[in-house]
Amino acid sequence: MNAREVEIAAVRLERLRHQALRWLLAGAAVLAIGIAAAPFSRSFAIAMGVGGLLELSLALVVSLRRRERIERLALEPAAYAIPAVERFGDRVCGLTERRRLAASIQSLVSERQPLDVHLVVRAGRFAQQLDALARELAAPAAHVEPAIAVACRRLVTRPVESPLYNPNLSDEDLRAVLMRIRAGISVGDVTA
Repeated sequence: MNAREVEIAAVRLERLRHQALRWLLAGAAVLAIGIAAAPFSRSFAIAMGVGGLLELSLALVVSLRRRERIERLALEPAAYAIPAVERFGDRVCGLTERRRLAASIQSLVSERQPLDVHLVVRAGRFAQQLDALARELAAPAAHVEPAIAVACRRLVTRPVESPLYNPNLSDEDLRAVLMRIRAGISVGDVTA
């Protein structure tokens, strides 16, 4: 990702933020009008209420789109020049989030009867690497690059994209992702 692409991405994120805010304010205003009109015209109030809820729903959709875009950008180290991406990456790199992620990984490895048999088999084949990754993530002394922490988070939270969950992706894909993630973690002491 070059400087121009980062600039374009930052502008798009800002537009999405403003768009979500406009929908939110419009929805709140329409709902307020509907509530104020309720004593005078029930049908008008209902129509305004439905319209307000629709606008609030659109605000939510735009916010979720922005959040997903931030998370995708957080996979690119150059995108950390964008404040929203930097904040997201810093949060995911924090020890609390890393420990939560490590617990999720350990849970996957120890789970023997999830809904997906493929996951049990694949997690079993990679149990040693996944356990090591979980220990490294949870170590207080570990330094985790933000883009790596985000990639690890997406490994356990994005079933369609994740070679851990998706049976259409090969074991080699998972091996490569795990190697890349573990290479982005430097650990002093993993016994903590």
